[in-house]
Amino acid sequence: MGASIFGLAVYLRAEPGFAEWVEKLEMYDYYTGLYILIAAGIVIIIVSFVGCVSAFMENRMMLTIVRDYIAISYTDTSTR
Repeated sequence: MGASIFGLAVYLRAEPGFAEWVEKLEMYDYYTGLYILIAAGIVIIIVSFVGCVSAFMENRMMLTIVRDYIAISYTDTSTR
């Protein structure tokens, strides 16, 4: 999942056809969204890799850290 998000975002950023549309429509915030997707893809890849390695090594501490990170990232942080 992380690799597909990362790959799609990098492709859209590097594609010259999309750059022409961004300039024509003057929506330069589009690139900010792509950079956020690239960063999110990298974070997902890292967390997945660490989770797989910790499961393979049967390391409880690493599994706990990955589990807690995933739980914290899915909690609602709004202040309503």
